[in-house]
Amino acid sequence: MINESKIGNKENNFLYDFDIFIINRYPPKSSIYRVAEDLYYSLNYSPIWINLQLNSEGWEYKHSGMDFKGKFNKQLLNRIFLNYSFEDAYKFINNYNKNKRGKIIFYTNQFSGILKANALLRIIYVIDSPYYNEFGYLNKIYMNYLYNSLKKEKYIITSTESLKKDLIKFGFIGNITTIHLSYDPSKFFKMDIDKNEIRKGLNLPLDKKLILSVSSNLPRKNLIMVEKTIKNLNNEYRLVRVGEPLENSITFKNVEDSTLNMLYNACDLLLFPSIYEGFGLPVIEAFATGLPVVTSDIPTIREISGDAAILVDPNDLKSILEGVKNAINNGEKLIEKGMERSKNFTRDKFKEKIIDYYKNVIKSL
Repeated sequence: MINESKIGNKENNFLYDFDIFIINRYPPKSSIYRVAEDLYYSLNYSPIWINLQLNSEGWEYKHSGMDFKGKFNKQLLNRIFLNYSFEDAYKFINNYNKNKRGKIIFYTNQFSGILKANALLRIIYVIDSPYYNEFGYLNKIYMNYLYNSLKKEKYIITSTESLKKDLIKFGFIGNITTIHLSYDPSKFFKMDIDKNEIRKGLNLPLDKKLILSVSSNLPRKNLIMVEKTIKNLNNEYRLVRVGEPLENSITFKNVEDSTLNMLYNACDLLLFPSIYEGFGLPVIEAFATGLPVVTSDIPTIREISGDAAILVDPNDLKSILEGVKNAINNGEKLIEKGMERSKNFTRDKFKEKIIDYYKNVIKSL
């Protein structure tokens, strides 16, 4: 849990006159939960961390922050009626005057950005494009409402430059800054252990080329093509899944970061053929652990991967199969490029950029 006794620490004296609230709605083990975690630890100053729990899924795991539960049983209703469902959360923020300082609210994603809490400064981290929708007509209406309600916000951070361009095209008129997501090098790194020893510890086959897939089962993750790829490779390949199982996959669910790091180190390549990504954190984690990557030739992935991954057409099976074989044949070169590329996305890099961002924004007040 958060140690509020650290609030008021003058180590970052430019923040001393403010109470900072982090608003998060994603559970532990998600990339956006890690954004909240990165913010908390990057500031050397303890913000008040608030979790909006749309449903109970995932929140059973150990986590930080103050928990506020939605009033509805359905996640969608808690999203649509966010301000009613989580009125206790925004009332807590509005009534908070323990230190009699100004309030800064940092929303870790656009969905929680419509929570109407009063603050001197609202900063919203937008993680997805307003032009991408995978859940049908009603969700499209909701997404249009969401992004239209945010486009006049003064301070927006995006996870990629390509997403920033989408927001400008949609009509966002505020100050938009790109700060890439990060990974923690103390959790994701190339292990100095023989690959077969790691496989033995995880009960993975020693005589197969292991293709790792790390993702949710959302339609944009394109798991249909992952399945087709495995079916069209010969039997010397085997699929390892972190997430929902696919046919004949060796499946790990709800793994700790330590186990995920071992899986990256144990496998021969990461296959990540998403149709759309706001960022694509598994690509960077794979780079950091020395795992070759085959991923989608789409704007966000091109931006974060540079020339360190094999980029393929996510809708073309032949392209993906060629990418897999290319990655196996050029593994050492990809490992070297990936590990070098990962240095641009460390938590220290994030800390440096977010502190500079806060300094610049506060100067403008």
